[in-house]
Amino acid sequence: MGSEYMSESEATKRMEALRKYKETPVMPTIRPPPPARGMDFTVQEKWDIDEKVVIGIAPMGTFINKDQNPNQPISVSELLREYEECIQLGAVSLHVHVRDDNGRPTSDINYYRALIEPLRKKFGDRIVIDGGTQTGKTFEEQVAPVTEGLFDMALVNASTGLLGDSIRCTPKEVMQAKAHFYMDCGTKPMIDIHDAGSVNNARRYLIDTGILEKPYVWHLLPGLPGCFDIPNQMGLVKGLSFLTDLIMEIDDESIIMMSDTSRSTIYMPILAMIMGHHVRIGMEDTIWRYPHKDDLIENNAEVVSSVIDVAKTLGRRPATAQEYRRMVGIG
Repeated sequence: MGSEYMSESEATKRMEALRKYKETPVMPTIRPPPPARGMDFTVQEKWDIDEKVVIGIAPMGTFINKDQNPNQPISVSELLREYEECIQLGAVSLHVHVRDDNGRPTSDINYYRALIEPLRKKFGDRIVIDGGTQTGKTFEEQVAPVTEGLFDMALVNASTGLLGDSIRCTPKEVMQAKAHFYMDCGTKPMIDIHDAGSVNNARRYLIDTGILEKPYVWHLLPGLPGCFDIPNQMGLVKGLSFLTDLIMEIDDESIIMMSDTSRSTIYMPILAMIMGHHVRIGMEDTIWRYPHKDDLIENNAEVVSSVIDVAKTLGRRPATAQEYRRMVGIG
């Protein structure tokens, strides 16, 4: 009874087991007669996923300097090069911050003009520009890019609490005043979300009050130090599901964009695209290329290129700027 695959004793043991159980009745597979199919896959409905995915680029923010990542672009000339490379790849949503000549975040409108005007001149309606209005000592200073007509969309930050080593406090009166001001200027508000409390703040102060108009546009930025913690890949899956469920309970037609933050890096936008949402990627809020390695991001284009490749693998394609405008109600 032995063979080249097993010893005689092993073969005997298996045959004894077979004799013990061979009379066990089994349910036969019932197949329809030909030419019917044994399994009809055409009965399965298509999933409801928009083919278009907005690709946003955020090459620099207010937190990361060259001491954390020597590749971090900071000057206007560095940023222009990074934006142009990413636009050529398919990014249409441009998130903008500026720094002064000493590398410090600034509200100086001249730096905004120096960055945005060349992009507008070269790319025209192929881009949609947004930014935050947190920098500046007065309301007028903070909203200057909106006053000057430089932003198509602007962030309303609904978070209050620890952000890194700092405390960010955005009173409801400030949230509401900025949302009103943006809309009076014809600039679309985008709700900035760092944690679950931010979602609730936005609902209470901006949506239930009737200040914002549909479609509601949300930008999710969890995982930053001091905010909604994402310690591992399952935390990412469960965390994003929880936050997006909260948003969809408010309005199931909400438009959601997710960023690549901290250690979640490229995994977050990939999961966002699987979930059917949109993405904003780049070097603003992370220095890491992958969550399980210490490789630093070398440039923004490498991240944009990787995400677009994955989008195509998922059967999605980068949205045009015109499609993005229609999606959010500004075109």
